[in-house]
Amino acid sequence: MLTKLRSPGALPALLFAALLVASVHGAAGAQPDDPALAAVMQKYADAIGGEKLLSSITSVQSVYSSTLFGRAVTVTTIAKAPASFVQRVQVEGTPLVMMIGFDGKTAWTKAISGAVQTLSGSKRADVIDEAAGMNNSEIIPQRWPTQVKLKADETVDGKLYHVVEISPQGGSAHDLLLDSQTYLPVMSRQYEGDVKLLDVVKNFAKGPLGETTGAVIVSTRSDGSVPAVTSTLLSTRDNIQVNDAIFAPPIPTNAPTTNT
Repeated sequence: MLTKLRSPGALPALLFAALLVASVHGAAGAQPDDPALAAVMQKYADAIGGEKLLSSITSVQSVYSSTLFGRAVTVTTIAKAPASFVQRVQVEGTPLVMMIGFDGKTAWTKAISGAVQTLSGSKRADVIDEAAGMNNSEIIPQRWPTQVKLKADETVDGKLYHVVEISPQGGSAHDLLLDSQTYLPVMSRQYEGDVKLLDVVKNFAKGPLGETTGAVIVSTRSDGSVPAVTSTLLSTRDNIQVNDAIFAPPIPTNAPTTNT
């Protein structure tokens, strides 16, 4: 799997960057009447393992580590087709645990207080975006309808990138900047108002079935509200057995259920 780091927006600033870890997958779902888009998406999909291989991955678990404000943070993400997703953030050496999830219908978060919130609006959209990406929706549209759009090329630090906008149904849109030579997704970019969230893959690795994976990713916010965070892949597993119950909103602990 590849990695994209973005926030569901409902979380305390202390763990903001830690909860950004999810996955980015190749987009082969190009519109048939747009040959330029189709060509870019095909090369993109091929660069990260190919549509057939990625379609064969029906569940995945990834574990990343990072350091935030001097604390080691571990982020464990599990996804299962067609569109289920759950993520657990643990601050090492503390009881601080946060979670987000999507069971195909409900997007939710569980705060460190134990309160469970059902998300709506932009917060729900961000979680759907993560869930769709983890489940390869851009390659397998029957999992979750997703639109892709080819934008103008951009040059960053003297290097040319193809830019693709990805918009899952009901989710938030983000841009992928693909290396014009390798077609690997080097950058992921999203905007929250005037704030730019940018994730840059510094190193790639291979997953269990040979898929391309983001091994080291640096995430920044243009407003500087959270320092730059480097996330490092610890492990990834494909086609694991998963109990669907883990994707549903959990029972609250120490606090009532609320909606937001």
